[in-house]
Amino acid sequence: MIYATKQVKNPNRSRTALYLIPTNPQASYALPILMRSNGANQIMNTNKKTKQSGFTLIELMIVVAVIGVLAAIAVPKYQEYVEKGALGAALATATALKTNYEDYIAVSGTPPANSAAINATKFNLGSITVTSGAITVSITEGGGKGSSVTLNRASGGWQCNVSASSTNIKLNGCS
Repeated sequence: MIYATKQVKNPNRSRTALYLIPTNPQASYALPILMRSNGANQIMNTNKKTKQSGFTLIELMIVVAVIGVLAAIAVPKYQEYVEKGALGAALATATALKTNYEDYIAVSGTPPANSAAINATKFNLGSITVTSGAITVSITEGGGKGSSVTLNRASGGWQCNVSASSTNIKLNGCS
């Protein structure tokens, strides 16, 4: 094999190429093995393509922005769901105490004066207050802190009122 250099004229730049020429005179091919262009050596490899890998900074910034927007929408909704769940538990507790309240009136003829009179002493998320004509379950722990459900005894039955931090929270049968 013989190594030879050949000058290739290009209108944009000049190149010097090193070709591998076979010693067989009947062979009609020459293989380029090294090109020199603008003073830098580079190995000729026309079959291999370089692939981009990883993320660019702008792609990461867009992902962070999208996550921020989703979080800004999702967090308040989640807090509403937690408060609605706590108010639902308070309503269930107050509704269960209506029977004890009515039984106390049937036996004694007067409404109970406190929560101990109708065995209403425990609510995991807060406190229970029984007054003449009302049962109030207040939430002092967890997500619905500061909210309450009040059942008022009226002549036509029981009336439910909800005091919540969000006006979007609606419980069935309560205003």
